[in-house]
Amino acid sequence: VAMLEPSPHDPATCYLAAHNYRLDDFRPYLFKTADYGQSWTRITDGIPEDDFTRVIREDPARRGLLYCGTETGLYVSFDDGGSWQRFQSNLPVCPIYDLVVKESDLVVATHGRSFWILDDLTPLRQFEPGQLDEPAYLYQPRPTVRMKVYHGFGSSVSGAVNYRWAGPLVYAAWVEELPTAVKEERPLDAGKNPPDGVIVTYYLRERPQGEVKLTFLDLAGNELRSFSSEKPADPLPELPKEKKPKEEPRLEKEAGFHRFVWDLRVAGAHRVVGDKSYEEYLAGPRVVPGTYQVRLTVGGQSWTQTFEVRRDPRIEATEGDLREQFDLLLRIRDKVSEAHDAINQIRSVRRQLGEWRQRIEAQDGRAELIEAASELEKRLTAIEEELIQPKMDDPRQFPWKLAARLAALTSFVESADSRPTQGEREVYATLAGAIDAQLGRLREALATDLAELNRRLAAAGVPGIVPRTALVPAGR
Repeated sequence: VAMLEPSPHDPATCYLAAHNYRLDDFRPYLFKTADYGQSWTRITDGIPEDDFTRVIREDPARRGLLYCGTETGLYVSFDDGGSWQRFQSNLPVCPIYDLVVKESDLVVATHGRSFWILDDLTPLRQFEPGQLDEPAYLYQPRPTVRMKVYHGFGSSVSGAVNYRWAGPLVYAAWVEELPTAVKEERPLDAGKNPPDGVIVTYYLRERPQGEVKLTFLDLAGNELRSFSSEKPADPLPELPKEKKPKEEPRLEKEAGFHRFVWDLRVAGAHRVVGDKSYEEYLAGPRVVPGTYQVRLTVGGQSWTQTFEVRRDPRIEATEGDLREQFDLLLRIRDKVSEAHDAINQIRSVRRQLGEWRQRIEAQDGRAELIEAASELEKRLTAIEEELIQPKMDDPRQFPWKLAARLAALTSFVESADSRPTQGEREVYATLAGAIDAQLGRLREALATDLAELNRRLAAAGVPGIVPRTALVPAGR
């Protein structure tokens, strides 16, 4: 007898795992009693006759959900041992000596392969066979603790071994970029940490023709972030890849079960076309503890589940403190977005001015128009250079300007789970005020100088300059 498992749901029920391989009997032996041991029933249907058993456990959250470890791997039963299914996932073929359900994770003790942990048993606890007949199904995410995870700093090159520094530790990891634009990091000499964020599991009966979409909302139904299975059209195809912003993670849409991890962040700041010099400061803030919703949309149908984001029990900050932090980070994000939109608009006007000037420079009688255009270009350039540093190669030689400095404030405000400091508020007020002043100068230039230039161009029969903000995806 290798294992006795008293049921956590019924004092009269107990499960037993035994083996007899030392006498050349490799059959599985699993038994169940529901009458305090007066009678026992064998429950091995679905396990091969040559795969002997070592351990059986019942899920403490769902009665009749059983896990079994054998000489070659892992099995699961949804009907109290009436039938078993192989449950291997990426677990190597190896002997399973023990199993423990820790909250909502399954910890597996193997012989020769160390520990293996299946993160998040929530979908198994909610699974019913009838769900497989639905075109799609969304499982309710488990409560997620909102905590800061320090990943260290270092390289993150896909298809290569990368080295990262986390405090005094240095670790190597293989980084692979999946087809869904998600970078997966696999440490070479350490265990992989559990997913950092809300784990969402969804099921698709078959591959849909159209889009699969996950939308995260607050309890009032306001959209916070959305993700799609479809790769969006590239709004800036002329830019080289190294200048493009990070792609948003995409959803898988093949038939079967899929998992997606939301990092708790709302949409980030708008981007400056072709500029990635301070991209790491443009991510949106993490939501505060509370109740939220996730909606799965497939083929015109939708499924919605609520979930809870919990405060890290180790921190002293109140939910009010975290709300103040979130609100300040949102104000920073929005003001940086305004500055970036203005920079994109300025560059759009300057590009049109340059193209227009090249077309008419050789024409007679256009000197006054060209001079007016040059003056406008100088005025716009002066505003742009207050908002962003055009020479971003080395900030020690070419200091950051207003947009980058305000974006960098994000790293200080969210460096700890706490109420923003007075100094951080004052820095925001100072930088936001300076940005507003430049935005005011831009509005005045567009409303007066550009309007006058367009009037004169129209009188000369020349198409006017149309200021536009380039379409740039928001940061993660």
